[in-house]
Amino acid sequence: MKNRFRETSAVLLGAGIGAGVMFFLDPIAGKRRRAWAKDKATGITNDTLVVIDRASRDLLNRGQGLVAETANFFKADEATDDKIVARVRTRLGRLVEKPDDIKVEAHEGNITFTGSVGSQELAGLMAGVAKIRGVRGIDNQLEEIHADGEDNALQPGDDLSQNEPTAGRDMNPERITMNQPA
Repeated sequence: MKNRFRETSAVLLGAGIGAGVMFFLDPIAGKRRRAWAKDKATGITNDTLVVIDRASRDLLNRGQGLVAETANFFKADEATDDKIVARVRTRLGRLVEKPDDIKVEAHEGNITFTGSVGSQELAGLMAGVAKIRGVRGIDNQLEEIHADGEDNALQPGDDLSQNEPTAGRDMNPERITMNQPA
């Protein structure tokens, strides 16, 4: 049984090799087929080199970033208020839809926000800014704009005991102060 299998395999292998040789050495279409095969092999080689190049650059950049983050972790952050404001303004563009509606000020690492922000964005804004290096605290004086267009301003007759802050519940309360109506 094993002999028969070996004979059949040898015949099929020989037929496959013969068909391949005929396919590429055909006097009429063989030149075109060889050129096509060469183009495909060259394309695969080039694609592989591009992937290897991208992966090696990515690995190098990640390594450099890790080294920089590690070095900065052990350095005391002596950032000026202007530098901290710049960091916060940079992060605002990723945290809120309209960053130009928010004014940012800093004093000794404590950030003060004024202006307006969507109520659905406020919690994410506070959490995101609290993670920025150099930020020691956040004074939120932002006016919340609700999705239906109504703002959070107090109206005559509003019950002040029901006015509970909506953002920063999951954050350290010592670092964030919310504007409370007088």
